[in-house]
Parts: sequence; structure tokens; C-alpha cells
Amino acid sequence: MTELLKITDENIKLCAEEIKIGGLVAFPTETVYGLGADGLNAEAVKKIYEAKGRQSDNPLILHIASREMIEPLAYYDNKYDALLDAFWPGPMTIILKKKDIVPSVITAGLDSVAIRMPSSEVARKLIEYAVTPIAAPSANISGYPSPTCAEHVYKDLHGKLNYILDGEMSEVGIESTVIDLSRDKVRILRPGKISLEDLQKILPEAEYDEAITDDKEVKKPISPGQKYTHYKPNAKVVIIMGEGEELINKMKAEYEVNLDKKPVIFTLKEYEDEFKNFNTMDLGSIKEPISISHNIFNLLRTADDKGFGYIILQGYERKGIFMAIMNRIIKSSGHNIKY
Repeated sequence: MTELLKITDENIKLCAEEIKIGGLVAFPTETVYGLGADGLNAEAVKKIYEAKGRQSDNPLILHIASREMIEPLAYYDNKYDALLDAFWPGPMTIILKKKDIVPSVITAGLDSVAIRMPSSEVARKLIEYAVTPIAAPSANISGYPSPTCAEHVYKDLHGKLNYILDGEMSEVGIESTVIDLSRDKVRILRPGKISLEDLQKILPEAEYDEAITDDKEVKKPISPGQKYTHYKPNAKVVIIMGEGEELINKMKAEYEVNLDKKPVIFTLKEYEDEFKNFNTMDLGSIKEPISISHNIFNLLRTADDKGFGYIILQGYERKGIFMAIMNRIIKSSGHNIKY
């Protein structure tokens, strides 16, 4: 039986004990909810893959509570201190050359390991009380939109773990930015809230991996989010590109020709009045991009729950956090984009 636990110090300690004995625990972070196990216990980590139905060649992220936890796990160069000063704790994952203590099941047999220090106090306390790095991907069935609240986790995984720490809805709403520091070039392998523009203020030489800019699937991923179907609801998703009145007219036309599929439009506050006679869901505001990332996975799931069969949303210019938003919705649509 899976229990939803309120956030108390006692319950966090209870979950830490579950981690210590090789169990699974779902917990909130600022990005999405994670499904955690003792990151140094290979048998416990295997349970993550089983519970999610996750492919074994898709590496996991180790979550830590302090920088001091890096040293036993990976080889770190102090020249990146400014990067950690700027963005840790927070929604940034770094990839480093791993040390032998890290089980190969974490890294999918690679010589590198992904490490993150979340800003969520609940997550860091859980790690501290468990006295181990916690391996944790998103706490959902693989391929479905990531969970941003405890209810999402329960719906996907109840019966597959004992405890879910029930915190607030995840603030960012999409997974962390993944930055590869293990090779000659500093590259973003998965976009997130921390954008290339943010990163280049610290490391001007940083760049996006071509798999992001070209929307390619990587054959041998070194980061989560590089391979396989991701973020897909049961409903079909279409992205409409354009601006102003042209965009609005194209979204309305797409709606009208798909009435048999029970369509819904994810609208922005800036033009919600244009769609008063349509099924709509409020995605956020273009002036507050974090509101869009905060809501996107929740709305994809809610559309399924309400029985909508065709989701229409607008595309964005790929700059700042909108690069990450486009990355997620392109994957959720199966690259179904109309210009």
C-alpha cells in the first residue's frame, strides 16, 4: 500500500529509513517529483527502472545535499566553482567523470555520472537523513508527462512504493538543465530553467548539444531526456507556430477541423478572450515564462483526465527558458508542428 505523507521532519526521517533499507520513496523537488533510491545500492536502483518501466540504457541523476558529497562520487575541477556558486542549489545537473563507487546501473555503463543539488529543502533533508546520494528520475511511468504534484505520482505508481512525500506543486515544473563538464566542450545536453544565455554569463564557451538544436534522438544517451519517447499524454498534441492574429486564426482552424477528437486549446492570458467559445485551459503568461513551464506537464495530464483527445498549443521562439519549454512540448507532440 502506498501512503501519501505530509511534509514533517518525522515523515522525512521515515522516508530516509526506507531509502536506507533499499526501498523507493517519491519526493518533491523544485523541478518535478523524483522517485528515489539509495544511489550507492545497485539492487535498490534497479527497482526504479522496474517501477517506471524505464530502459536500462537511460542513465539516472544522483542527488546530493552539499558540494562535499561530490568528491567521493566523481572527479570535479575547481575551475567550475563559479558555475556552482551561481546555480547550486537549484535546477542544474552537472555531468562529471565518475569514480568506482558509483554503480554502473546509475550511469548505464558510462564513465560519467550526472549529479544535482536541488534547492528543495525537503529533498536535501531526505538526502541528509538517508546519509547517501539519492538516485532519482521523475516519479512517473516512463514516457508520460513528468509529475509536478504528489497526486500525479500516486496515479502512476501507487502499489509500487510505500511512501510519497506530499509537498507543494513543483515550482519550475520541468526537469533540470543538464550540463556536460566531463568532456572538452561545455555543452547543455538537456535544456531547463537555467538557459544557455544564463550559462554563458559564467562560461562564455558553453553551447547547446546539436541533438537539442536539431531535435535529434541520441543513440547512446549520457543524460536523461536524450532518448526515447518523453512527456507524451494519451491525447494527440499539435504545436502551432505563428504570431498575433495569424496564430489565433490557425489555432481556431485546427480546433474546428478536429471537433470529433474533443479538442482543447492551451491558451495564454494575453489572448484568452479570443477563445471564449472554445474548450480552453490556462497555460500562463508569455510575460512570465516560468508560469508556462510550471503548468505544462500538469495541463497535459489534466487534459487526459478530462477526456480531451486533441491538444492545441502555440510554439515559441527558442530563447531562454522557451528553449526548454519547446523541447518538452515537441517531444510530447511527437514532433507534430504546423507552421
